[in-house]
Amino acid sequence: MNQSTRRKLRPTGKKMILAALFACGAFGFLYGMQAPYGEVKTIIQHDGSVLSVAITPDGNYVISGSRDKKVKRWDRSTGQVKTIIQHDDFVKSVAITPDGNYVISGSEDKKVKLWDKATGQVTDIIQHGGYVESVAITPDGNYVISGSTDKKVKLWDRSTGQVKTIIQHDRWVRSVAITPDGNYVISGSRDKKVKLWDKSTGQVKTIIQHDGTVRSVAITPDGNYVISGGSDKKVKLWDKSTGQVKTIIQHDGPVESVAITPDGNYVISGSQDKKVKLWDRSTGQVTDIIQHDGWAASVAITPDGNSIISGSWDKKVKLWDRSTGQVKTIIQQDKMVMSVAITPDGNYVISGGIKKVKLWEAPPPAYEELPPPAYEE
Repeated sequence: MNQSTRRKLRPTGKKMILAALFACGAFGFLYGMQAPYGEVKTIIQHDGSVLSVAITPDGNYVISGSRDKKVKRWDRSTGQVKTIIQHDDFVKSVAITPDGNYVISGSEDKKVKLWDKATGQVTDIIQHGGYVESVAITPDGNYVISGSTDKKVKLWDRSTGQVKTIIQHDRWVRSVAITPDGNYVISGSRDKKVKLWDKSTGQVKTIIQHDGTVRSVAITPDGNYVISGGSDKKVKLWDKSTGQVKTIIQHDGPVESVAITPDGNYVISGSQDKKVKLWDRSTGQVTDIIQHDGWAASVAITPDGNSIISGSWDKKVKLWDRSTGQVKTIIQQDKMVMSVAITPDGNYVISGGIKKVKLWEAPPPAYEELPPPAYEE
């Protein structure tokens, strides 16, 4: 684990006053001011917990799905809500086509809706027999994948709405992802299995066993390795072509979220043990651990791979330096944080909590470093 010494920092000017207030316990959330907390640019209100957030490829619009049964599309720069799509139950997952023109939303109303970003018109609806827990889209934008509590993963043609493939699990499907080449789908389930299957034929190529519900799946940018996190407190990294498990990382609680750096060399895992672990993919060595005071519910990484974002039930979003483990920015929510995402340019972070989505500037505030203190013998 990285044991690099945390440096003393001295805020300058206005920030010194804010730091003093914080040290005295008088620091509250000050909207629009830079401090040890990042500057919040926009707050969007929902009437229920925000369970999923995503951002368009051009970085201009944010999509948020909530327990208030609504999906909102809003302008990143102005905060103006442009489109609202209504479901009949909680919205669990949202995704956006690579061209940025269509949004996919999955809900506990057992429906997946495909809708036009500009007009808000729903162009297709796919029905499941249970809650829709997770949605994803192929890199070419032509196929949508949805996983449900009906134990099925459906792959359907976006242009026709026709279901092309159905994969059966033995229990609820919690998470789905697709390889960068668009040829294989990964699905994680409460049946303790991760299945890798061919998009064209529906043939299951590999099954990886966990000892608990598979809560999150991801794949390396080269498409060669799959990462799965489960209720068995383990993160497994396994070879896509052989199914051989290469690395297992142990947490002290169920693993809620996994992500991988753009170069594919490091994996990030967030757990109910309140820890976020950064670990080397090739060696399995944990290089840093960030502590929260509640479940680490969601993790993401900046496009340059240098900063990691973690959202927690402790009401905080932390942005921290991957190389040093130093926490650079903290954003305070009013209640638990359920989801985090970052804009494609890496400049803004989006965090979804109880009834609010916050968009805030990712770069940390400027500080002046203090020299090491002089000690008398």
